[in-house]
Amino acid sequence: MPTERSNSVDAVGTRVFVAGEGQGLLVYDISNPSNPTLLSSFDTDGKVRAVTVRNGFAFISDGFTGVKVVDVQDPVHPSFWGYYNTPGFPGMNSL
Repeated sequence: MPTERSNSVDAVGTRVFVAGEGQGLLVYDISNPSNPTLLSSFDTDGKVRAVTVRNGFAFISDGFTGVKVVDVQDPVHPSFWGYYNTPGFPGMNSL
């Protein structure tokens, strides 16, 4: 899975969600583990530091821009759902 830099990964079923620091959120299909396929990417305003996926939503620690929430129920078409502007720089432990 080529990425510029990965800070965090979360797996749900046959999907892997990658926090690609300079590339936003990357969603891969790993149903064939020897040939992961990029399904989609979701650009953010910041530098993605961490990702946690729960109940079809990706919670993204996005540098100084806070925590972004992305609807990933359709992993091919992720969509922005909302954000929480945090003070400072949320990191991996924030999620």
